[in-house]
Amino acid sequence: MKTLLKGKSVVSSLLAGVLLFSISSIGGVEAATLKGNEEVISAGLGIGNSKLNLIQDSPVSVAAVSDSEQRVIVTFKDKKKVNKSLIQKGRIKREGKHAPSLTVTMPSNEVEKLKSDPNVASVEPDIQLQAAGQIADWGVTATQATYGWNNGYTGKGVKVAVLDTGISLNHEDLVVEGGTSFVDYTTSYNDDSGHGTHVAGIIGAKNNDIGTIGMAPDASLYAVKVLDSHGTGYLSDVIAGIDWAVEHKMDIVNLSMTTSVDSQALHNAVDNAYNSGLLVVAAAGNAGTSDGSGDTIQFPAKYSSVISVGAVDQNKQRAVSSSTGSKLEIVAPGVGINSTYINNGYMTKSGTSMAAAFVSGELAQLKQQSPTSTASLLRIALDQHIIDLGSGGRDTTFGYGLLNVSSSIVNNFNNLPNPTVTSSVYNSVYANMLVNSAGLGPSVTRQYVDYTDGAHWVVRDETQYWPNLQNAKSISYVRNDSNGREEYIVLYSNNTVVRQYVDYTDGAHWVVRDETQYWPNLQNAKSISYSRNDSNGREQYIVLYSNNTVKRQYVDYTNGAHWVISDETQYWPNLQNAKSISYVRNDSNGREQYIVLYNNNTVVRQYVDWSIGNWVVKDETQYWPNLQNVNSISYARNDQDGREQYTVARLDVNPVFNSINYNSQVVYKSVSGNVITLTGTISDWNNDNVTVSASIAGVTKSTIVSNTSSPQTWMLQWNVLSDNIPAGSYSNILITANDGLWGTGSTMYTSAITVDNIPNIPGSLTPGNQSASTPTLVAGITPVLNWSFSDPDAGDTQSAYDVQIYNSAGTTLISDSGWITSSSTSYTIPSNILTRGTTYGWRVAVRDNKGGTSAFSTIYYLKPNRIPTLTLTSYTDGQQVSDNVLTFAWTYADVDGQTQTNYRVQGSKDNWASVGYDSGVLSGSSATHTTSAIPDGTWNFRVTAYDGMEWSAVATRSNLNIPNAYEPNNTNAQAFAINYNTMYTSAISSATDVDFFKYTAPTTGIDRVTFTMPADKNFDIYIYDSNMNFIVAGVTSGVGVAENIIFPVTAGAVYYVKIIGANGDFSPTTPYTLKVSKYTLNYNTGYQYDANGNIIGKQTNSN
Repeated sequence: MKTLLKGKSVVSSLLAGVLLFSISSIGGVEAATLKGNEEVISAGLGIGNSKLNLIQDSPVSVAAVSDSEQRVIVTFKDKKKVNKSLIQKGRIKREGKHAPSLTVTMPSNEVEKLKSDPNVASVEPDIQLQAAGQIADWGVTATQATYGWNNGYTGKGVKVAVLDTGISLNHEDLVVEGGTSFVDYTTSYNDDSGHGTHVAGIIGAKNNDIGTIGMAPDASLYAVKVLDSHGTGYLSDVIAGIDWAVEHKMDIVNLSMTTSVDSQALHNAVDNAYNSGLLVVAAAGNAGTSDGSGDTIQFPAKYSSVISVGAVDQNKQRAVSSSTGSKLEIVAPGVGINSTYINNGYMTKSGTSMAAAFVSGELAQLKQQSPTSTASLLRIALDQHIIDLGSGGRDTTFGYGLLNVSSSIVNNFNNLPNPTVTSSVYNSVYANMLVNSAGLGPSVTRQYVDYTDGAHWVVRDETQYWPNLQNAKSISYVRNDSNGREEYIVLYSNNTVVRQYVDYTDGAHWVVRDETQYWPNLQNAKSISYSRNDSNGREQYIVLYSNNTVKRQYVDYTNGAHWVISDETQYWPNLQNAKSISYVRNDSNGREQYIVLYNNNTVVRQYVDWSIGNWVVKDETQYWPNLQNVNSISYARNDQDGREQYTVARLDVNPVFNSINYNSQVVYKSVSGNVITLTGTISDWNNDNVTVSASIAGVTKSTIVSNTSSPQTWMLQWNVLSDNIPAGSYSNILITANDGLWGTGSTMYTSAITVDNIPNIPGSLTPGNQSASTPTLVAGITPVLNWSFSDPDAGDTQSAYDVQIYNSAGTTLISDSGWITSSSTSYTIPSNILTRGTTYGWRVAVRDNKGGTSAFSTIYYLKPNRIPTLTLTSYTDGQQVSDNVLTFAWTYADVDGQTQTNYRVQGSKDNWASVGYDSGVLSGSSATHTTSAIPDGTWNFRVTAYDGMEWSAVATRSNLNIPNAYEPNNTNAQAFAINYNTMYTSAISSATDVDFFKYTAPTTGIDRVTFTMPADKNFDIYIYDSNMNFIVAGVTSGVGVAENIIFPVTAGAVYYVKIIGANGDFSPTTPYTLKVSKYTLNYNTGYQYDANGNIIGKQTNSN
């Protein structure tokens, strides 16, 4: 233990940082130099170079970002996903680890686009924060930290992360356990400013008889460098530092910076730290007004998850610039604080930075004292360790009051205020503790001998005279002989002590006082006993601990009033298996009596009998009321009448849920693992057997937990099948605990439990057959597989599928698609898997939108079709045929046994640039086909057959020479039938030769006949209907002129074309050409406009 030497100062520090806006086109906020004992902030709002400065020439410049780029923090609405794809332009510097955010440098115009994106919650400048300025060591004395040290609480084993400018790594008064740096220019966490070292010294300067000493000299200090050598740092670096503290399981985070801007990203970071079990301490800020008016608390101290600390001076007055407001939680020394500094030196500084460090140090003591307590419980304890300043209770100037370590260890009567608990405070603490009558809840019974009407025992229920006994652990009763005052004292499970008595000085009325501060440390206290000696007024506070040791505390007035704490275990009977103790001292003879109640419900009294000069131990169970289920006893003796009073209490502390597993669960019916599990730990101070129960869908499960004096695991399980839990979603499940007496507890399972019917096995599988011996033939090697999805749960949809391909025996897996996320109920087999003529099996499983997975379907078998073959048996390539009507014959074969269902014959005169003859797709198994008359010329032909699934490869005949076989066609009765879009060639062989052609119009519309003649000849062309009525003619006086004759036709009507030499013209060697086709008339209209856009003319053209 390090003692304070003369001239040695004990200090605390908290750095308050000032937010810097850094967009140069808008202006900024700058941290200013000191002015007297306060930090002055200069603010500017300007256009161009105009800026209003409260303090000129600030030595700390704004960290500017160019007009073209900004450094921003983007926070996304989806709490589990960061969408980096939205950052189209820019550089991502860092991704938030515990919040959905990105730190990005990007063009200014992109910032505005992001702000309007529906996936983005906020886009905020990555502002710079600056260390709080210094204003202006006695601090340790004022907070009475030595009381913690004297009781062994020095912060040992507690990890404190100091987020600041770093900590000096070579200072003789500091030991840095580790750390990290998030600033851009160095990976070292060594302090290059001094501020972080000053803060660290206040928290944990070592007890080494040099320099100074911190509040928690044995705490483990970690340097998290988030501010640079000027005391400024980016918001994203601070957030990264907080995340680091969470990941590295720090106990306390000291934030020595402030900002006036409410940042959602920073808010998320400190909330996550607090929810992760860390205590977060921050400076309230140095922005207070001179009269303390207004709400001037800065961020992050203003967030409810952060302990906000203000500063006071040596006179316990608010530091002139300390921020005020409703969020202020506590104050601590913050003016003229001496602490460690860089270059192995020391420095005196002022500000809320220093005050916050004192609080972090005290929290380290509390954490060591109660390492298993939650952050919220330690925070409550901190707020109780105060000296109330200002108006009663929490106020905007001092919060709950001035930090005072001794209030948790011992009390200084001269410095502490009257501890009477007001009714409002009492109700706020104990309002939920119900008072029950005897037998239905906690009760107190007193037994004594009444001598007024012959000696006889009197047993009375005195529960009504006691404070609320709900969650009470121990009682002590005493009666003052001098004034007859009866005092009723109760120790509660939260280790607080309340005294209740009737005050007769101003009319009889009950007084209830919280007297925890007068007792020794009550952590792990099992039983208490209070005694007051009337002869000297000495009050004695005696505690039995769980480790069966006893401590007594009292004020010794023999050498100046001071507290004395002594271990008095040696004076007591054997304390093994002791439940309760009671101590009394008789003023008449000075005899001290030590009385113990054991677990087996026996009572032993021990005292010194001076007549024999020896200890006497007596079993006095017979004098006590029924001790069944008694937890606490208190013995009192009135010296005036010798009446001995035996008081027993049946108390019961509520069982406590220490933890619960809040993992969300999805449980599927009809599959293994179909069990809902709720689990956690529970404890009961009385070591009662605790029944834990909960109900889901009306089905209640219970389990009994034993040995509950320490946390024990409990588990409740529901089998969704045998317990018939319907499919659906369940949350906010009430879990209750009952210790068999009247102690109860409850907690809530707030996560989601989804009970899901798995999807039905997929049905309607096509193509395929369940027998491998009769597989379904499929066309090609990439068939499309289909199935149907169904689910017992209405509204469930398919979210994924898995298709597997097997060999013909269904035993060897050939291909597995894996789980494909899709609602489609079809799958196309890739081209590299199947072989024609081979049998394969396939099956499919599906998954619903809740994650439930079906079993695989039955295997269905298929076989890719083998293409049929066709061989032409008529004609040979290059053959000169004698007729223009051809008959093709072929042989058809199919190894799969499929018959020919269709065939097609096609011909071309231009090497398949166009098709001159097409039979179309004809049905049937015929192996011959006769064409219509074919125009003369050299032709290529091809024939293909269809097996009902696929077409065969083509069989061909090339270069068949077709003769001119149109003649005789001199009359319409002899007209040669022609087809659309086929070029026909013939000749007018004599002066009397006439050629007739005919065709049937397939559709109504306009037909065109294109006609060319020899270059030196003049032929005429005429068009007639089926009755040889003249329609139109193409008659010219020129020679070699091409004709295009257009005329209307009716579907199904026959039309004749007549060609004759003009004036007997003919040419037996030079042919003419003829082709009939459909004519489409297209119109194009052009408009003319004047300078004003008005139409002044139009022209329509057609083809």
